[in-house]
Parts: sequence; structure tokens; C-alpha cells
Amino acid sequence: MTSPFSRMMDRTVDANFRKDPSGRLVFLPSGPRGKGYFVDSKSDEEKIRALVKMYRSATTVITFLTSPSIFVPALILDDYAGMTPREHRLAIAFWGPFVFLAGPRLAGMAALELIQSGDSELNFFAERGRS
Repeated sequence: MTSPFSRMMDRTVDANFRKDPSGRLVFLPSGPRGKGYFVDSKSDEEKIRALVKMYRSATTVITFLTSPSIFVPALILDDYAGMTPREHRLAIAFWGPFVFLAGPRLAGMAALELIQSGDSELNFFAERGRS
């Protein structure tokens, strides 16, 4: 018996495939309005379905797991920060983009520095502070 999540992903993957008027299978990666590709063999269809299901499953799980990272801080600020509604909106407006845009960029720059230096220690932030 398959799980409800697996059945949901199967339906999502099925939405990417259509039959054209001549009966050939067409893969529509961007949806019904995007560019389509003919799938010639059953083995190719199975490979594409497996890949699309793996991709869709991963993105769905990541979305479900990261959504609380957006809502929980807002609830905490709302309940415990004691801010007025205007201050609350400003805090969300200014800190939300910083956390989701600048945070990964800083982590990526630090990782790149570590890879380029070849050292086991990471002195990226110390060096950035000196210059």
C-alpha cells in the first residue's frame, strides 16, 4: 500500500504528461503552456517519471519543513516582543529579507573561502573584519 504522500506525488507527476492527438506521449515539464517533449519509449517514460517524482517530492518536503521558519518567528515577535503593530510590521519587513537573502549568501561566501583556501580552519569572518 502506498502512502498518501506518494499518491499525491504520483498525481503531480501525471499532470506533466499528456497524449497528443496522434497518441504519442508528451512530457510537459513547465506545465500545459510550456514547451513539450515527445517520449519515445516506455523506459524513457519511467526514467522521467522517477526523476520528476524525486524532484517534486524533495521540493514539497523542503517547502513543508521550511514554512515554519517563516511563521514561527512572526508568532514569537507577535506574542513576546511587545512591539506595536507598526514596529512589528517593520521588523518583519526588514529582517525577513535579510535572513533569507543575506544569510545564505554569507554562508556561501564562507564555504567558497574554505574551499579555495584548502585549510581545515575557516578564517573568513576574521579576515573580512580586518579589511
